[in-house]
Amino acid sequence: MMKTAVTSTVGLVTILGVLTALREWNAEPPTAIQSVLVFAGILILVSISAYKSSQGSSFSTIWLLVMGPCLGFSINLFVPVVAEITLFSILAPLATGIVGATIIAGTGVLVNGGLQKTGLIPNAH
Repeated sequence: MMKTAVTSTVGLVTILGVLTALREWNAEPPTAIQSVLVFAGILILVSISAYKSSQGSSFSTIWLLVMGPCLGFSINLFVPVVAEITLFSILAPLATGIVGATIIAGTGVLVNGGLQKTGLIPNAH
């Protein structure tokens, strides 16, 4: 579990650091490219979730793994629009990250289950 928490934290720091640096350097790509990058990131996280599920990882482990990157994305979305630190400015990114991680981890588990039922991948258990 510690390795998963560290990996998730590295994901949080990396995503938040890169996105913050791009904003500070005024190097943000156009909206269409940003959308493609977000969708690619989600696809990667769902794929990781499905892979970890196929390896027999629990939902809570998968959720913790994707929580870091999801929190990094959500903090990056809220920080530019927050004028001052309030309870909302703290809870909104946290809630968004939790919801995003839950949806992504759940989707990965469901994808893995579907692939196992179709016989495309063997059952890990």
